[in-house]
Amino acid sequence: MSTKVSTDLIDLSSNTGGLVWAKGPTTDQPASATAGEMRVDTTTNTTLVYNGTQWKTLKETAFVAPPVPTHFLVVAGGGAGGRSDNNTGSGAGGAGGLRTSYGSTSGGNSSAESNIEISLNTPYNITVGNGGAGTTTATNGNQGTSSTFSTITSIGGGGGFIQRSGSASTVNGGSGGGGEGFTTSAGGSGNPGNGFGTGTADQGKDGGVGSTSASAYGGGGGGGAITVGGGGSSTSGGSGGTGLESSITGTATFFAGGGGGGSSTATGGTGGSGIGGNGGSSVTGSDAGDNGVLNTGSGGGGGGNMVGGAGGSGGSGVVILRYPTADLPYFTTTGTLNTPSATDTVADVAYPVTNLAYYKLDSNANDSGLGSGYIGQGGIFNGSSSFINTTYTIPAISTYSLSLWFKTSITGIRQYLFADFNSSANTSSPRLTLAIAANNNFQFYLGNGSSNWTDSSSASALSYLDGNWHNLVLVINGTSVKLYADGNTTPIADLTSTVSAGTAGTSPVSIGRIGDYPLLYFNGSIDQVRIFPTSLSSSNVSLLYAETSATSSTLNYPVTATALYELSGNANDTGNTYNGTATNVLYAYNGTATDVTYGNGRFNEAANFNGSTSVIDLPDPLNITTDFTLSGWVSAISGAAITYLYSSTDTNNDIIYFNFAVQPSQNRFFVVYDGVAYYTNLTYESGWHHYAITFNGTSLKVYRNGSLLATHSISTVASISGSKQTIGARVRQNYNDFGTGSIDQVRIFSSALAAGDVEDLYNEHFQTKFTDGSDTALKFTGGTGDITFADTAPVFTPGDNFNTVLYTGNNGTQSITGVGFQPDFTWIKVRDFTYNHRLFDSVRSLNGRLESNTTAAEVTNTTNDNFVSFDSNGFTLGATSSTNGSNDNNKSYVAWNWKAGGAARNNTDGSIASLVSANVDAGFSIVSQVASSGSWTVGHGLDVAPEIVFYKNLDLANAWGVWVTGFTDRDTLYLNAANAKTSVGSGTLYGSVPTSTTIGTSSWLANSGNSVISYCFHSVAGYSKIGSYTGTGASGNTIVTGFEPAFVMIKSTGVESWYMMDNKRLNGVYSDQLYANLSNAEGTGQHVDFTSNGFQLDTTDGGVNNGSASYIYMAFATNPT
Repeated sequence: MSTKVSTDLIDLSSNTGGLVWAKGPTTDQPASATAGEMRVDTTTNTTLVYNGTQWKTLKETAFVAPPVPTHFLVVAGGGAGGRSDNNTGSGAGGAGGLRTSYGSTSGGNSSAESNIEISLNTPYNITVGNGGAGTTTATNGNQGTSSTFSTITSIGGGGGFIQRSGSASTVNGGSGGGGEGFTTSAGGSGNPGNGFGTGTADQGKDGGVGSTSASAYGGGGGGGAITVGGGGSSTSGGSGGTGLESSITGTATFFAGGGGGGSSTATGGTGGSGIGGNGGSSVTGSDAGDNGVLNTGSGGGGGGNMVGGAGGSGGSGVVILRYPTADLPYFTTTGTLNTPSATDTVADVAYPVTNLAYYKLDSNANDSGLGSGYIGQGGIFNGSSSFINTTYTIPAISTYSLSLWFKTSITGIRQYLFADFNSSANTSSPRLTLAIAANNNFQFYLGNGSSNWTDSSSASALSYLDGNWHNLVLVINGTSVKLYADGNTTPIADLTSTVSAGTAGTSPVSIGRIGDYPLLYFNGSIDQVRIFPTSLSSSNVSLLYAETSATSSTLNYPVTATALYELSGNANDTGNTYNGTATNVLYAYNGTATDVTYGNGRFNEAANFNGSTSVIDLPDPLNITTDFTLSGWVSAISGAAITYLYSSTDTNNDIIYFNFAVQPSQNRFFVVYDGVAYYTNLTYESGWHHYAITFNGTSLKVYRNGSLLATHSISTVASISGSKQTIGARVRQNYNDFGTGSIDQVRIFSSALAAGDVEDLYNEHFQTKFTDGSDTALKFTGGTGDITFADTAPVFTPGDNFNTVLYTGNNGTQSITGVGFQPDFTWIKVRDFTYNHRLFDSVRSLNGRLESNTTAAEVTNTTNDNFVSFDSNGFTLGATSSTNGSNDNNKSYVAWNWKAGGAARNNTDGSIASLVSANVDAGFSIVSQVASSGSWTVGHGLDVAPEIVFYKNLDLANAWGVWVTGFTDRDTLYLNAANAKTSVGSGTLYGSVPTSTTIGTSSWLANSGNSVISYCFHSVAGYSKIGSYTGTGASGNTIVTGFEPAFVMIKSTGVESWYMMDNKRLNGVYSDQLYANLSNAEGTGQHVDFTSNGFQLDTTDGGVNNGSASYIYMAFATNPT
């Protein structure tokens, strides 16, 4: 009950509490009220005021919080080392200028500066300087570039000095570059002193002087943040100046160390604080100076003598901010700045998916990956001397089972996977052996300890000898022997034979060989060897094939087991009862390095190759054939002939199976596959660049820095067997090709990664967001842009994730703009003609067209449609050779656009893999899969279970399936038809209902091998709503969504069409409707009114408001005004 107060002013100034407003959920909000009424909506946590016609959000004047004191560390890019041409040691690069407010000391050994006060909702500019690029040209080293934060600027480090190249002032900087070791030559001055540019004082120190000793000219070290660079001498180049140690991130770390000076015949100088590049010298195996460590602003090492003595590049700069977390809980960035992350993907050996091999190249060529096994690591057997002797002997039983995973591409020879005797003197009484015969059949021998054998020679193994992982399960039950493969419940071999308990085996089980015969060893990989004391059922067989990392260490999976050999780094039994002993078995694809040095790399260290003898040999079992990805970082030398990232050759027949290389001298890179070279022109750029190659059996794609540069069609898959595989060189029959430059982070995958995965590899990073007590530290490692802090979470903007645009076709190339973002899913319909709907997305081929109103398979020709690209503000259409498409001249079109997650990424959350582009914030993902058999699940990439999923088989003219929340896995609607909700009494349509990680699929939708696309949505408060309502049969039925819609699609669960309405095609206050299941031009008459809080049905039409009928709908919000 309310009471009216008859006064114009209510004085509550003496009260200390707050004024309490009416409150309640959105569903309790009255449709109309008196102008000026206010209430708190507890669903959306907003204060609303009624303006006389509708409820609007109250725009409040925010309390202005005081500025927050914020510490900073700003380090500029380090200078590059010089490159001499007169058999002398070059001066090293100086460190980038350093300014900081954290701790007691700043650059130049000065006192720390005052912190910066940050105001909320105010942008502050950040720019991270680049290191100076190293060069092979006889010149001063290039200067680093400046880093800035707000009003703080740090000057780039000076380059290493070469006397004859010009004035010493060209090597001044934040810290000065070192002098050349030839004649007396002072190093460049750091601030204070002869500063380069207009930088402020107190940032760094001077470079060191070069040696004048004729016996060995040592270049001066680059200046550091704290000390001057060391002078060169007759015994070494000068050491780099010391950097500043700071704990601004919570961990003590050095920044801004000077580079070490080069030397003509003695030892190169040591980089300052372990982060400046070491000086070059032929004595230490590399005339080139090392690079400064990235994101420390350290100087590059000076070049050594004139043969190949390039100056090392300076390390890029860094900007770090530290502030109280509670005062600045949220931030946003713009431009090209990296987004700080609390994760370290460099340390992730399964990033972005499980690697076959991962070479970090940190002081060695070892494989850090977990890809040698089917799950994690496995045993790698060389075919000549590798085997495992266990301590398990098969007892006197007639029922038992064996399961294992294996991988090989070797054919035509006998190979033993498993045997219960392991010496040539004991071949007459085996209990069990499992082998691949010389005729490429599976073969197993079963005995009772004397001479009772069962031999299977009818089960072909050839299709399993493809270099991929396969599961075998051998089941003995006393009356039969069955061999199962890859989870299929129909055995590939089924023999009837009486198997008596007999006597116990006379020798322990061996894995990977039988006896000591040199031709009977297994050549390939084995993993997850399980021995069971019982005969397994067919369902057990399926479970073994479906096992994951969650069960890989479970001894008694799926039933009680005797032993489990995971082969993860050793031959032990997980139960620790029957441990084995391995001989010459590898558990990782470790490489062997020859004449390779290690210096500062893209991440930690990198391998340096000298162009004449350096090579890393990879083990033979690492053959890659179809479905692979090769990824790595390359820093090539300007003007150099070639840098080999990877090579695979047949040294007996001089066949180049595969290699990938960068050719700076030719301004190109190339891929060779099965002897055919594919070239891509690319202007040389200094520094580190990421390269990746993916191959799926038919298409070879080449990426640089996360972007696709070239696609090559491959008609025949190379047969790679016994190849010589290397990093850094190409080994051939009669000669070797050696490359120069530096290589880091080589990852090899046994699958063709998706474009999004390659993008993630390019964006791999160390941890850049830190928590230290009550403070947060943000580390910016590259780019330029603004950072803005706030005390409230960033506002989710609907128009950044969904928008409708209208356009007129012209049958020519035209860019459709005004979307406001780069869409991933665009649904097009001509408004004024009877054409089919057109659906395009970024996960499928760009011009792959689907039609919501037909069952047609995907169409990829450009006869009617030419969808050229998804763009930053819309999409581009091209000309076509026919009409009835999405760009016909003078026809009016509507395009509904959704933002997913950009390029697709591999997802392994389901029972089979999928490709997913997911927008987690907006509750929308696009899922692509290749169908299995029966029923299965695939990951959808969202954190919440989808509430509506649209399924379409791309290969067959099958109906669109639509699953909606509240349905079972036996219920469906059809997007292409007006049919009522359909249910099956038994069996399944979707296999399972969606979960927070997966959606179900079954053979009802697709045959094995068919491609399927799915569009998944769930509700997001204030942006989208997937819901249901009951029709009233009376005008005025109000549906509350919690926002003003920009788009609504409605479907009765009875026999009615799919109605589509939006706020761009208004006819008065009502949207004209189109129908997802019909090609009709747009029509009028349904009278669906978009309100501030949902939509109102001002109609009794059965399509949207039949009395007591059930309806489902999907709505998306317009931007609030």
